[in-house]
Formats: sequence, structure tokens, C-alpha cells
Amino acid sequence: MAWDEAVDEYDRRLALLHPLVLQGTLSSSESRRVRLRSIFGAVGLDPDPATLREAEIVYAARYHALRRSVPGSIPLLRSLRSHGLRIGVVTNHQAAPQREKLRELGLYALIDQITISEEAGAVKPEPKIFESALREASVEPSEAVMVGDSWENDVLGARRAGIRPIWFRRGTMGLPDRTVQTLRSFRPLDRARSVILTPPPGRPRRTG
Repeated sequence: MAWDEAVDEYDRRLALLHPLVLQGTLSSSESRRVRLRSIFGAVGLDPDPATLREAEIVYAARYHALRRSVPGSIPLLRSLRSHGLRIGVVTNHQAAPQREKLRELGLYALIDQITISEEAGAVKPEPKIFESALREASVEPSEAVMVGDSWENDVLGARRAGIRPIWFRRGTMGLPDRTVQTLRSFRPLDRARSVILTPPPGRPRRTG
């Protein structure tokens, strides 16, 4: 079907363009225009600038309207903070959109520090971006925990920096390494908090 082909082409473009956005050589809006044009092209259309701009506006409005925090994430962050933990975000993207996203989702006030690839001069899974976050937090790698949904960027990246990773498993991908702790949901709260606070055997318990 033409629509399936359009979606596939959009996904291919996203995979190709996202690294350029992270490097700062392409803006988010430019990337979005290229991806939208690819959808039109996949169904045999060549939009004029006005049509493409209208598509951008509609896309952006729907994107912001549908954006949600992961269920249970806000209560979990509040609970972890009440246990004396410092909360940080390590993310690949441009700084302004990431901060805007965190504010929109109601997460910004619950976060103590944000380490963004554009500002750190490195991207996950490079150790440098994790090391930058550790320095800002004034903690050792053994004192930190990284919860993330990307096996390569979050789990392996954190491990290379000496940080205990917890894989937030969103999809159907199997577990490549059964020594890695996992979460499929931030609910119930007690279980999610316990996984984060309790390291596997052989590692010291996180106390603050």
C-alpha cells in the first residue's frame, strides 16, 4: 500500500537525518521538512512550499498534543527525590527542544540537571557525555544509575562509563544480557523504585 511505503520512507529518512540533527549540522525543522516531503513523494505528490508549510504546522500541533510522559514516571521521580537521590537526564538532541519537551511533560521541575549532547560535545553512547553528567553531579560512576530505553545508547553507553544500567524495555527485543536489570513499566511504584535502589549482587547499594 502507498501509505505503508510512505511510513517506511519516513522511518528511513528519520534514521538518516537524526544523527545530523544531533551533530548540529541540520536543524530539527529542516529535518522535519525533509521527512514530510518524503511522505508526499512516496504517494506521488510534489508539494509546493505553502502546502509543505501547512503540513509542518499540522504535524507539529499533533506531535505536541500527543506527547505524554511515560505512565508512572512523575510519581517515581518524586519518590526517588524523597529518598535523597539527585535526578539527571542524559539525552541526545538539541538543547532548546529537549528543555521544552521536559517542561511540556511536567518533568522539568523534578530534574536536578540535564546533560544534552549539543552542549556536552558528545552523544550517547560515547563515554564522554556520561562522564560530563557525573562531573556535574559530583558523583562517581559506581554511585550512579542509568535508566534508559535504548540498549546501545543507554545500557551499553552507561556500562562503558562504569555506570549501572537499567533497561526500560518498551518493545519486543529480547534481552541480550541477562545480568542487566530491566523495567517494563514504572508501575507499580514500589517495584520500580526497588529495582532502581537495589543493585544486583556484587554491587554496592545506592544510598543517595
